[in-house]
Amino acid sequence: MGFNVIGKDILDFDLMDEASSSVTYYGFADFNTSATSQAKFAIMRETVTGNVTIREWAGGSKAKNQIWDNRAALEYKLIQTS
Repeated sequence: MGFNVIGKDILDFDLMDEASSSVTYYGFADFNTSATSQAKFAIMRETVTGNVTIREWAGGSKAKNQIWDNRAALEYKLIQTS
């Protein structure tokens, strides 16, 4: 089963946390990341409510500059597309 994020396959995530039945976090690590405490992750939060799925990114960006260990406390935003 694949997930679709703005037209791209996310099966290449490095970490996943099913925090609850409605919230899942996906972590995409920078090359050679050795610890979840390093600011080298792009983190996506997927929230499912009924039949609506929302995918937001920590800091509103796919930049790999977030700390995986802080995922629950981070601010998430939709990525704006044109």
